Amino acid sequence: MLYEVAARWGTPTPIASPEISENSSEGLARAIRQPHFLPSLPSEAGSRVLVYTVQSSEDTTMVVHDLDTGRQEPLGPGQGPFYSPSCHIVYERTGMPNELWALPFSLAALKVTGEAFPIAQNSRSPTIAADGTLVYADGARSERQLVWLDRGGEKTGEIGQVQDRASYAALSPDERRVAVSAVKGLSKPVWVWEIASRVENLVTSAPGIYHRPVWAPRGE
Repeated sequence: MLYEVAARWGTPTPIASPEISENSSEGLARAIRQPHFLPSLPSEAGSRVLVYTVQSSEDTTMVVHDLDTGRQEPLGPGQGPFYSPSCHIVYERTGMPNELWALPFSLAALKVTGEAFPIAQNSRSPTIAADGTLVYADGARSERQLVWLDRGGEKTGEIGQVQDRASYAALSPDERRVAVSAVKGLSKPVWVWEIASRVENLVTSAPGIYHRPVWAPRGE
């Protein structure tokens, strides 16, 4: 669910609600992510049109949504869409991680006007300035190593092996294992590392994005 609220606070009002995924055998609800307002044309000053990602465990789709009329237009697979004044939607292509693509797009018609094409490799998380300057993160540097640091910030050891976009590490109550979320293919499962042996165990098996593992007091 996507909400809006006054800048000086107030009651949040829902403005967009994802539907249940028709392709999901489990009826998993989709989630709206990475909303971005499109600029208004001079003739339509004050209009409110969003572009965002609608994500489930099965697919990721970009959508243009006119909040004033309720009109929604799917743009196709992709994530992190951002409008460029060159009349393109720049995004990360689904199934091709760390690669940016540009989709020709009409701001007046709110429709796709051509075929998408690649513009940058080893890149992710695009954002575009009003003058058309493209800024993005270096997607080639996504591998991370969990390490021990002492209180002075000095490295004293390593945990497990290098993993793609490892995050949300959680130390077990007995301090013998670490749970962590890390990318594998198109999914981001949870892993558990045995600290002493550096042996890994995959905890989640179903495709999907899993974050923030937490240990129970007894070590589950």
